[in-house]
Amino acid sequence: MKKYSQPQIPNHRSKFPPLLGFLIVTLLVLGFFASGGIFPTPFIEKAEAATLTVGPGETYTTITAAITAASNGDTIYVKTELTLKI
Repeated sequence: MKKYSQPQIPNHRSKFPPLLGFLIVTLLVLGFFASGGIFPTPFIEKAEAATLTVGPGETYTTITAAITAASNGDTIYVKTELTLKI
């Protein structure tokens, strides 16, 4: 009697090693949360620092007015006129 061997079933395992699959899933999840995901962060507009000028003919005529109008990071520039009488 002739013996027949059982047919070989091909191995259908993934071509990627398990660690690579884990890394791909991890990067996708991190990218989801970094883009806002479930907990989006509110849009915060960046403000640019301004230079406020004090002096005759300028927007602010007193230092107090410029300080009142200033925000964090602003620069107050005080123009002075030096008059020498000899």
